[in-house]
Amino acid sequence: MATVIGGYNDNNAAKGSALREVTNSSLSNNKVGLDVSIKEATNVLDAYQISDDDQGEDTQYRGFLDKDGNWYIQRYVISTGTYRYFAGTSDYTTNWTNRASLAYDYFNVIF
Repeated sequence: MATVIGGYNDNNAAKGSALREVTNSSLSNNKVGLDVSIKEATNVLDAYQISDDDQGEDTQYRGFLDKDGNWYIQRYVISTGTYRYFAGTSDYTTNWTNRASLAYDYFNVIF
């Protein structure tokens, strides 16, 4: 896992990462009196497994599910190099069938 201090990520783990703050007692008792903490990056998508894959000519889709039925679909457009996402908590099969017409958005908006 990457260590993040003061917002700087030393491992570029920004892809799918949420930050969980961990207090380090040796840093919290620093002599300067600064509020220093260490944050550990955890991937919010670790619980998901790939379920479906559609390798189109220019647009590719990948569907992911977790054990509770939550899901997301990732759309990758080759010509523009863009990734967008759509997520839900039920009815994955219908949404996968209609994947081309979903309203995809940026990762930080969906997750």
